[in-house]
Amino acid sequence: MKKFSINKILFGVAIFLVMFLTPFAVQAESAVNPSSSDTEFGNVRIYIHDNANILSSEDEAKLIKDVAPYCKKTKFNLNVLFLTVEDAQGKSTMTYTDDYMDQIFPVGIEDNIAFVIDMDNRKIYINTMGIAIQKLNDNDIERALSKGDSPIKSGKYAECLSKMATESFKLMGISRGFINKLIHGMIFSIPFALLIAVGVSIIMVVKHNKANVKECGMKYLEKDSYQIIDKREDYVRMYETRTKIKSNSSSSGGSSHRSSSGRSHGGGGHSF
Repeated sequence: MKKFSINKILFGVAIFLVMFLTPFAVQAESAVNPSSSDTEFGNVRIYIHDNANILSSEDEAKLIKDVAPYCKKTKFNLNVLFLTVEDAQGKSTMTYTDDYMDQIFPVGIEDNIAFVIDMDNRKIYINTMGIAIQKLNDNDIERALSKGDSPIKSGKYAECLSKMATESFKLMGISRGFINKLIHGMIFSIPFALLIAVGVSIIMVVKHNKANVKECGMKYLEKDSYQIIDKREDYVRMYETRTKIKSNSSSSGGSSHRSSSGRSHGGGGHSF
């Protein structure tokens, strides 16, 4: 009877431990396993981690709806994280988001971008990894952040995240794709423009040669009736201007730094 009671107690403890620890195990697994995203559009996987609890379900749905058209047109693989921070654990926004991304995206999954509202440090932030560092230079980051400045100051959190994300997607693919096509078209149109210019020039020369040219009045002057007695050329001033051309080291990609785990991150932030 005594043996049965001990077994029963041990069984109850085991059940309790399983019930208590299972949620933490599931949470830990989901935190480091990005294979199942919140939403997926082609090559893009979207995750929404509203840790500050400032986004309603309607906000999250609208956020996904806003970025969906851009995600569908993106040709490269990319993980997109929308993150709100309540407690940065004494870290700067950059350090916190670096560590957070390194935790949820394991080594080997490097093409990631995060759009962050840090309520603790009062910052909006864009954190880039992999392909996102290559596609967004520092000026692009600033341009995308500026889109979120007005909404965040008005407390429109979902709109802030949406504007930063959509602007970043435009700069990463859609807008630049259009510009590349335009430049490509201009390059191929140059030979045709040159042919047209040559043709017009030939026509103008032919017409000019056929025109009635009036005789010069010099023929009516007597020979040796005039002569040039003086010739002078004066150089008044001469200027030399030199301009230093500044190089933009981030024109083909953003600047980057190393996180505490040694992985490369880029990005920037604005205070609010």
